[in-house]
Amino acid sequence: MAKSGPIPRRWLLVCRVVDNLGDAAVMWRLARQLAVEHGLSVSLHIDEIAVLRHLVPAARSGATIDGVALHLLPPEAPSPPGGADVVVSGFHAALPPAWPAWMARHGPVWINLEYLSAELWVDDFHGLPSPRPGGLVEHYFYPGFSARSGGLLRERDLLQRRDAFMADPRRAAAFLSNLGVIRREGETLASLLCYPHAPLVPLARALAGAGTRLHLLVPEGVASELVGADGGARLAAMSAGLLRTTPLPFLPQADYDALLWSCDLNFVRGEDSWVRAIWSGRPFAWQAYPQDQGAHLAKLEAFLALCATTPASAPSDVLADACRWWNDPGRGDPAAMVRLIADPSLAEPSIATLQARIEGPDLAARLVAFAGARWRSVRRGPDDRT
Repeated sequence: MAKSGPIPRRWLLVCRVVDNLGDAAVMWRLARQLAVEHGLSVSLHIDEIAVLRHLVPAARSGATIDGVALHLLPPEAPSPPGGADVVVSGFHAALPPAWPAWMARHGPVWINLEYLSAELWVDDFHGLPSPRPGGLVEHYFYPGFSARSGGLLRERDLLQRRDAFMADPRRAAAFLSNLGVIRREGETLASLLCYPHAPLVPLARALAGAGTRLHLLVPEGVASELVGADGGARLAAMSAGLLRTTPLPFLPQADYDALLWSCDLNFVRGEDSWVRAIWSGRPFAWQAYPQDQGAHLAKLEAFLALCATTPASAPSDVLADACRWWNDPGRGDPAAMVRLIADPSLAEPSIATLQARIEGPDLAARLVAFAGARWRSVRRGPDDRT
């Protein structure tokens, strides 16, 4: 990427775990990419390092992994350890109380990384400044799908790694075998990440009525709790034996990508797994993070509009109707989801349309350019920035 001048080298990322693992997953991916691909000095400050260990088993405060220095986010600290040229708050993560005063004196660029949405207003709000007390300015950085947005997280070599994996069926077979997964002829293999309100019981009953076979691979977490302590026996009975489950351990991020690439269909949720499913190129059904007053359903519809090929497109209708039911079982019935499970290829035209509509560089590259432009515009002497 062409550089128009000096760039800020010291990046400090702040993460507070709200629930599940999405916040930590996104911030770790971003931190790692900034360090590995852009050669920046990066530290990630997180309030629950134990949560990060699910994704990065060696994570501990004081460790440096893949160029990222990990720190437990202190409740009280007079200033960021080591200083910073750029401070990125993940999803409105609150800074320690003393940090804003230090930032007002030393002038790092302050960016709030927002949640991903395909809604049209994102382009207009992306990058806007918000003045704060003491002369601070917080900038809102919105991930998105258009060239005017903040883009999507994607490592430079991700698509090449994906294509190489998918080009050799033996790699998927070996990966699944190492996880103890045994495929059976005539069933759809799908990974499952979902929220507690996912309608698995109605789905099991619908599969029984349609005679459709589904094999769910269930990583440890909310999905495994929803399947039940009986290991899916109850769901299997409701489906007349057509739905079976295989439990999986919690997978590191690289292995989760391989899981997506190995399945016929993927059930994903929230943000991190959603974006990885998009880049997998495989058919998927997305469950949005539930919000008050059904705000997440508007986000769902905006995303489905990106996937729509033509208004009369039957494959697009199947994917859209399946996702609508998965997010809000009160709307319609599971027939579209059963069709998608029976033939995931019905979603392929919609997935291809979506990928063709993703514009511009990846999120990390846009973030570096965005921060650099603002850092240079307010840059002071070196002594003022330490």
